[in-house]
Amino acid sequence: MLNQGIRQFFISICHSPLMRSHMPERTNTQVPKYPNTRKKYPNTQAPKEARNTQARKRKKNTLARLFVIRPSDFFGYLGISELRVLTSPEASVGNSQIESLMWARPVSTGVLLIALAVALLLTLALYRRSPGMPVWLRVLLGVTRFVMLCLLVSALFEPTLTLNRKQTTNKRLSVMIDVSQSMSIQDQRKRDTDIMEAATAMGYASVTAEADAKEAVRALDGKQRRSITEASRLDLARIVLEGAGASALQDLGNDLDINYYAFGSSLKMLKHGQVGGTNALASLKAVETSTTLAESLAKLAGTGRGLPLAGIVLFSDGLDTSLRRSEAAISDLGEHGVPIYPVPVGIADPDDVSIRTVVIQEVAFSGDKVPVRVQIKSKGYEKRLATLKVMLNGRTVSRKTVTLNGGLQFEDIFFNVDIYEKAAAKVGVAIVPFQDEATA
Repeated sequence: MLNQGIRQFFISICHSPLMRSHMPERTNTQVPKYPNTRKKYPNTQAPKEARNTQARKRKKNTLARLFVIRPSDFFGYLGISELRVLTSPEASVGNSQIESLMWARPVSTGVLLIALAVALLLTLALYRRSPGMPVWLRVLLGVTRFVMLCLLVSALFEPTLTLNRKQTTNKRLSVMIDVSQSMSIQDQRKRDTDIMEAATAMGYASVTAEADAKEAVRALDGKQRRSITEASRLDLARIVLEGAGASALQDLGNDLDINYYAFGSSLKMLKHGQVGGTNALASLKAVETSTTLAESLAKLAGTGRGLPLAGIVLFSDGLDTSLRRSEAAISDLGEHGVPIYPVPVGIADPDDVSIRTVVIQEVAFSGDKVPVRVQIKSKGYEKRLATLKVMLNGRTVSRKTVTLNGGLQFEDIFFNVDIYEKAAAKVGVAIVPFQDEATA
């Protein structure tokens, strides 16, 4: 069966377009059979020696043409178009190691040796006797045929080479900075511990125990106190990244790929690579109208060109306005082994005044005096006077001065309806913020 396939293979080569391209084309012009000898012997047939010489040349040329075969023709005849290379998922160019060389089609060693022996015997049988051919040419052609037959046998069993390539890639560490409007708040720090937190972040003092906070605050000069008072939450985050946190990130940058992102209404990349060049951080402004923390975390997890996340450093005041709960996004990252290192910016429990609920009638007529009941919550502004106002379609129509008691309290305020057209009106209630109050 093998001999028949090989014979068909070489027959197809002799009749292929490649072989015909090497053969001289036939024409109708009559050419003398032995032009060189006709000149010497014009009236007689060419001598036997001359005929033998011409025959050997033609045979030599024919044998030479027989082995002018392109590799693509050889493997295309066998139906083999590729050599499969198996690589590991972490493959990369450069560091390759041969793991194994095997046959894709299972074959025993005995069958392989028999096939090679048959190829050798076939070669010896074809070139054992070749009249008119020098010994060295028979040896050369025999070795070439045997090599070709060995390649044929090997290709039939589909040799497969397995390469193992390894690549070491750095994980990425992402630094997220909140740039929403709440980060522009200048917190009024009244407690010694709050002042010391800002002083430590700005490099004015070292981390001390709570018992030593009073003495550390007393050691601050007037310029340092003014800088702490005027610093916004975004300023403190930027100072930490450019100052005390820069050295720590620089050390991590040797093993991690550090990226900086700003987030508010959407996630934006600031810079990529090692720590250095603080122009991107210096240009940040807290102007975003919302804080989509959950969406930004989910989007960050899907970026990075497939590089794994080592962790996320999050600078934010924690005021999240996402439609999706941030706990769900954090839980999803935790399931994938991505830790989040939050750096809270601002005061945990600042002094504040807010309106909790408003009670008002739904229908009123022109000229009516409408009562409004307001629930107010205050902290840190006890015994201070605040201005409560009512707005009708954006216009202030009533004001009242109230005294804050701390905690929850109810206040009643009235306004007159001065709209004489039948339509829906928008009523708003607000408290005028204090100059030293932390407002967004």
